[in-house]
Amino acid sequence: MAKAQLGSRGAANAASPRREATLQALAKWQDEVARALKSVRAVDGNATGRRKAVGWLTTLQHALESIRKAMTLSDARAAAKAAKAAQHEFDVAHGLAAQLAKVLA
Repeated sequence: MAKAQLGSRGAANAASPRREATLQALAKWQDEVARALKSVRAVDGNATGRRKAVGWLTTLQHALESIRKAMTLSDARAAAKAAKAAQHEFDVAHGLAAQLAKVLA
């Protein structure tokens, strides 16, 4: 969204029903990841895959926060930078999820 608005005259992330619904869904996803992370951290520290699961969920939290930031910044360039950071964090999270799957297999 931010990249598309770089060439436009208006501020990035103008309010709209679609944007608000997306932000609500994102907040729900962030809450679910936070709950999952809390549950994983409550598991015995020596449990198989615990460390990788914590790393994956923490990275996913950062990615989701970067997405939220990208969607709420009014400066289009800053929003695009946050979106790029989110993409990188999601890529890292996918790699960590694959590692976790191998450990748990």
